[in-house]
Amino acid sequence: MRKILSRLLFAAALLLAAVYLLTGQKTFRIRGAESIRLSSGSTGQSVVLTDAELVQRITSQIDGLRWKAAGSAQDVDGWTWRITWSDRSGKQLEEITVLEDDAIVSRGRKWIPFAAGIDTSSFEDCF
Repeated sequence: MRKILSRLLFAAALLLAAVYLLTGQKTFRIRGAESIRLSSGSTGQSVVLTDAELVQRITSQIDGLRWKAAGSAQDVDGWTWRITWSDRSGKQLEEITVLEDDAIVSRGRKWIPFAAGIDTSSFEDCF
């Protein structure tokens, strides 16, 4: 009886894991960022931001959102912003590409926010 119960619990855990992977939810936890490279998709310009307050403000927008999977990055036409976080040594911590429809691309997948997206209105001021 214990063996059957153990197998059922294992199967249930696998099923829950599969459902989670198929529904594809993501939350970012970007820690230790010392700089951000902000690139404009419309002008091609990039700027490296090192002001701690600005880095934190942009990072908190991403960390504060929950995302759901919306397909492959191959399904993407154009982008507005690319944000790359790096630590003190220059090691890349995370990179996302912001699309026009509040969606983002991260690690080969397209993601859309469960609620409001990223406020990019202040990004132009960084140039």
